[in-house]
Amino acid sequence: MQRVNQPGDIHFVTFTTYKKYPIFKHEQCCRLFLDNLNFYRDKYNLRIYGYVIMPDHLHLLLDFDMEKFPELTISKVMQQIKGASARQIIDHFKYKGVEQRLYASQRGWRKNLSYLQPDPRKFLYDQGVEQGLSATQKGWKKKLPSLDPGTREPLLLKERTSLPGTREPLLSGSEKETNYNHKRGLKYKIWHRSFYDFNIYTPHKFWQKLEYIHNNPIKHGLVSSLADFKYSSWKNYEFEDHSLFQTDYPIY
Repeated sequence: MQRVNQPGDIHFVTFTTYKKYPIFKHEQCCRLFLDNLNFYRDKYNLRIYGYVIMPDHLHLLLDFDMEKFPELTISKVMQQIKGASARQIIDHFKYKGVEQRLYASQRGWRKNLSYLQPDPRKFLYDQGVEQGLSATQKGWKKKLPSLDPGTREPLLLKERTSLPGTREPLLSGSEKETNYNHKRGLKYKIWHRSFYDFNIYTPHKFWQKLEYIHNNPIKHGLVSSLADFKYSSWKNYEFEDHSLFQTDYPIY
């Protein structure tokens, strides 16, 4: 699908989990995603106008400063947000000892879960070093590099370490290498590969899409009242409540 990056346009973005697996029924996964969204907002001066996190898909309304970041595109933004959040979510499941939930949801994944049983890698968990993903990759380096806690970028899996459960993805290498490892190296998949992007350039269309986003939980039968759904921007607009996540307001 061709993406259009037009200055002044707001992007209505939809992306889904792999095979519609309900990753985001877990509250910590929702928080990890919002943490990453907030990080990349600061990094690229993103403006986040609306969002909703459903169990198996998400909607966003956002734009970015194309004058300050002329080489940035919506595809690059989504690639980094999806890549970093995927790796942190996998870390979360592995640290909680429930990674078989992800494992069982994938077509063609090996049925043998013996590697989930206690082994020397558990010692590394206990010592504060996560090595679980690296053990699954062909050709990955056996020696882990030193930690770099001051870095927060999408993960380069073949040279990765992090503390278990940490929110800090660690990276060295190019974005191309990161994407290559994400597509071909991961044993688990969090996101469907592509995403839907619709350019908004009129106030009418913006408010239409925002209403659609906010009504998603009712549409899918999750709640009967919008006030009962936690992970959306409805409260930001209705009550100016930014306690969970800070949203921006359009200039319309």
